[in-house]
Amino acid sequence: MTTQNLPLNIWLVVQQRLSWRDIVLVSTHDMQGAAEAERDGLNQSSGHRPFRVCIVIEPMAQRMGGQFAPTTHNRSRRAANHK
Repeated sequence: MTTQNLPLNIWLVVQQRLSWRDIVLVSTHDMQGAAEAERDGLNQSSGHRPFRVCIVIEPMAQRMGGQFAPTTHNRSRRAANHK
C-alpha cells in the first residue's frame, strides 16, 4: 500500500517495509494510546521494530485550492502557456 491510499484523520498502526512508501496497514484506532500500545506489543517480538504509529491528515490548502493544489497548479501552467 502506498501512503496516498491510507485512511485520513485516524490513528494507524503500520508495518514499514523497505522504503517509506512501502507500508502495510495493520490496524486503525480512534485513540493514540491504543495505537501505541498495539505497536509496542508488536515491536517487542520483532528485532528491528518495523511497526509504527501515525496519523495522516489531509492538507487543507489542497482541498481549498491553495497554491499547491493540483487544480491550481494545472490552471497556472495553462495560463502561462497561453501568454
